[in-house]
Amino acid sequence: MRTVVAAFALLMEGSLAPAQAPVKLDLQANWHRMRAGTQVPVHLRLLDSTNHLAKAPHRLEILLQGRLPSGEVKPLRTVELAAGQSEKDLTVTPPGSGMVYLWARHSELLPGGEFVAVTGGPQRTPEMGLKRPLPRLALRFSPDRRFLADGKDSATVQAFLLTEPSGIAGDLRLKLFDSSGTMQPVPLTIQKGQDSARAQLTYNRPGKVTVEFLGSTPPAEIEGDRKVQIAFMPPIARVTLEASPPAISLVDTADLVVTLADDQGRPVASDAARRVTLAIQTGRGEITRKELDIPAGQFQARTTFEPSWLGRTSIMAATPNLLTVTAPVDVSAPIGLLLLSLAGGLTGGYLSYLKQKRSGRRRIGIGAVTGFLFYWLCLFVGLAAIGRGVVINPLSAYALSTLGGWMQTEVFSLLKARVKAKA
Repeated sequence: MRTVVAAFALLMEGSLAPAQAPVKLDLQANWHRMRAGTQVPVHLRLLDSTNHLAKAPHRLEILLQGRLPSGEVKPLRTVELAAGQSEKDLTVTPPGSGMVYLWARHSELLPGGEFVAVTGGPQRTPEMGLKRPLPRLALRFSPDRRFLADGKDSATVQAFLLTEPSGIAGDLRLKLFDSSGTMQPVPLTIQKGQDSARAQLTYNRPGKVTVEFLGSTPPAEIEGDRKVQIAFMPPIARVTLEASPPAISLVDTADLVVTLADDQGRPVASDAARRVTLAIQTGRGEITRKELDIPAGQFQARTTFEPSWLGRTSIMAATPNLLTVTAPVDVSAPIGLLLLSLAGGLTGGYLSYLKQKRSGRRRIGIGAVTGFLFYWLCLFVGLAAIGRGVVINPLSAYALSTLGGWMQTEVFSLLKARVKAKA
């Protein structure tokens, strides 16, 4: 009975686990060798950091491109994934000829793609009696980007047979050196009648993995580089944004803390400088620094937010190839400080009335107004030489407002002088 209950609890826990956000794009062609001008079916997917399908958090417009051997990039088409969608089937026409790289791009995700071999026309067959040339191969890896060094983000090593498969009697086995020691399958084999083969490898620390062609059975020659370098970077899978504290009054400020993290939310230092852009999505206020630079070797940067109106403010943080995130800041009225300012103004007005009783009790009411105005000048215009932290202290609110109430209409002279100085 306990076993059944435990199994049911485990099942429920798995079913209730939160879905992972997408981290990368994956683009796969149905075949990898074709004539120029051929339409090729491709499969586009959103994947999380564990290579499982992930749903789009919002509508995504993904750009498909083709890169020619010369390095020239040509747009193919734009694909839209609706919120909640994970994959899509479509067709593209690879441009040009040779080893063409098809890839999918979006500013919030790691790009995905793979190489295809595009031939310009029919292959020549050697005449009778002439020695048949060695099969020609090309070695590539995809997608063409830096990979996450988390032991899960896999690089695909692709081997292409550039000559007609019918010219080879059996399987073509490639002997490859892999410095990571994780590549599977080994040896990489292009089976009889096929024109390509692929293997995958991962790495668990930042650095470069070398894959080198050492030979094959039967013998073949490599067209292009015999060696490829695959770069792995720290496993930064997300950026987080935290407002501290998340609820403030109109006269307070909140720290905005941006952190680079892995798929479990643990901070990860970057191996290269990364820029994060902050913006106010809804609400009103001011961000001290709207662009934060996280230096290499660090994982965090911060700035401050100063509100200018009441209500909820939503702040967004964006950085290349990571999902944009938001953080709310709830802004409330500083009721306590307002009451203390009113009390201080009335106190100052009453003291002014005691000094000059002939002016009447209206000085008490004037003190309430001028006390608040004087406190506002100290708080937002910088009239007081003391720091802002001292000004927003409750005792300071009462004391400064008392002074303003006692000064009466002389506060307006201070305001006029301050405005004139600013101008």
